[in-house]
Amino acid sequence: MKKHLLVLVMSIGLGQASFGQTGIKLGGNLSRFGWSPNRDAGLIKPVGSFVLGFQVGAWHKFVLGDKTSIGLEAVYGQKGDNYAGETTLSNINIPLYLNYDLSDKWNTQLGIAGNYTFEKPIIGYLKPKNPHLGLLLGLGYKTSNKMSINARFEYGNSQPFYVYDSSVFPNSTPGVSFKDLKLDNRIRTLEVSLYYTLSDR
Repeated sequence: MKKHLLVLVMSIGLGQASFGQTGIKLGGNLSRFGWSPNRDAGLIKPVGSFVLGFQVGAWHKFVLGDKTSIGLEAVYGQKGDNYAGETTLSNINIPLYLNYDLSDKWNTQLGIAGNYTFEKPIIGYLKPKNPHLGLLLGLGYKTSNKMSINARFEYGNSQPFYVYDSSVFPNSTPGVSFKDLKLDNRIRTLEVSLYYTLSDR
């Protein structure tokens, strides 16, 4: 955990020392895990729904040209699902993306995001598997010289959870490794954030 917090601090420090724009962000999100347990484990696919969470963090844009820049963020937030009771998990998110200005007001982003979810049992037999990755696509609108609004969708492309108690599975094999009973799931997150520019160099 200390290692990941160090990465968070270093990411913010790198942004402050580099040419470009630096700022903070605050917003809300809707997320779900997209449960789909391994068919070999003998479970029927459950159905979950989106849960409301929040995110807060720092960002920096490394300017490449008149219309392009590389964005780097360090974000703390909550993601969750309401399968078998509402669950929210603390999460550190490090997005890295290409930003392209469509006009003076509109911009779009495409990139990846690394996630670290703090370990905590989920519905009795699941734990986060760290780190896990996602793909992101975003659209932003500049409301003033200092402020903008951004909407972003992130789709996880790696399995973020594993089963650590296989006794809940009716067809579990004695002696099987808990980590071998993986869940075929992907975290989906839709977020809207307010971006505020602290410096523009």
